[in-house]
Amino acid sequence: GRGHGALHPRNIILRQSGFELVDAIFNRARLSALSGPGKDSWLWGPCVPEGWDLEDWDLISLLRTAALLAQDPLTWRKLRPAEEAAEMCRKWAEDCIRFAPAGADFIASVRQAVALLPVIVKVSVFPLEEKLASLAARQGPDHMLRQGDEDNLLDLAARFGLGKEQFDQHLSVWMLLNKYQKESDLRFLAGELLKAGLHGEKLVSSRACAAAERTFTHYGVDAKEAAGLVQQLLAQGAWLDERRAGEKCRQFLATVSEHPDEEGIDDLATDLAEKLRASPEIARRLVDLELERRLLGLAH
Repeated sequence: GRGHGALHPRNIILRQSGFELVDAIFNRARLSALSGPGKDSWLWGPCVPEGWDLEDWDLISLLRTAALLAQDPLTWRKLRPAEEAAEMCRKWAEDCIRFAPAGADFIASVRQAVALLPVIVKVSVFPLEEKLASLAARQGPDHMLRQGDEDNLLDLAARFGLGKEQFDQHLSVWMLLNKYQKESDLRFLAGELLKAGLHGEKLVSSRACAAAERTFTHYGVDAKEAAGLVQQLLAQGAWLDERRAGEKCRQFLATVSEHPDEEGIDDLATDLAEKLRASPEIARRLVDLELERRLLGLAH
């Protein structure tokens, strides 16, 4: 008479005298609106729907459990969309009613549970549009879908039985309509720009680094975060940002007052390579660029 919250085989013990339900208190807490279980094919959703009586939830959960037990055990772990699970329950209920002994007292409960199916389907469909709208409102002009948010949405969708393929289809349409881009796609594009700006095997030109940052800022990402994302990509490739390396070169050459000769330039490049732990070729390029800036009057 109190309600259970999670009527599935792991919480039902069959005995000679009948059956016993276990973990009632734990499951009522676990299935509250404040928290939800992991992926569970025996349940309609991650929590008892708001406004639902626990008795109705138990009844329709028992219907789903009975229908699943009638299936091949290999299918028990499958996370089914609400509409598919409801159809499975209807078919099981029809067979149950058709072949039940005349006057069986459980038939009324089966009919009552079937009547709840349209309602549970409505509340068990994952509200992806609502979740995405909430995310968009939180991010404002920032239109990059971060990997963490995408993973969280996918995990939550799976709890409602929405498969990855369906999730990706819905997400792609929403992103197209709202001019969003995935973080993974922007990272790939920025990485390609960095590769295109490689000088030798290690140094990435200032222009390429700036273009990679604009890949993110074009979609509203804060400039500081965009710079951090590009530095992550540079670190992954074991590459040097010409802008940062150039700044270190300027600091290194700050004490050189005159334009050195060729031999002096070689010496400076050798010393800088050791300081930056870079190849002599990269150090020579940085020294040449800085000295050229000085000749053009661009140095401060």
